[in-house]
Amino acid sequence: MTAAIQREWTVNLGQRSAFERLGHSLCELFIRLRAVGLTQGNACELPVT
Repeated sequence: MTAAIQREWTVNLGQRSAFERLGHSLCELFIRLRAVGLTQGNACELPVT
């Protein structure tokens, strides 16, 4: 992990509400999936049970 990513996650855990942390995590997941070609436009599969 780069230092910048580590700082972002530290802020993420310490200064955001649970709702904001969840939103940030979903955005991060989407960006990572898009980077490897696993999105369809502005959507991606999210099989949660």
